[in-house]
Amino acid sequence: MREEWRPAGFGDRWFGDLCDAVIGLAIAGLAYLLIDKALLHTRAAFLDDARFGATHVVLFVWFLWNLTYLVGATGQSWGRRMAGEPPRDSRRLG
Repeated sequence: MREEWRPAGFGDRWFGDLCDAVIGLAIAGLAYLLIDKALLHTRAAFLDDARFGATHVVLFVWFLWNLTYLVGATGQSWGRRMAGEPPRDSRRLG
């Protein structure tokens, strides 16, 4: 029996990406409050000024891990998993 498969629609993909953005902003906010502001006493966040701070490093690591490694290894990012988007499997496309 062949498994039924349908591609995710625009709304499903958009909601998953929105969830990824909200998670990234929450992680960046925590990095700003706990590392940049409390420990380093700097204002080097993405909205404050042009200096490079821990918030930028945390966001870059989050991007690499969530949107490149996780999507490549499991077919889903955290936001796509929260949105209920099915994992992508290249073997189904052929």
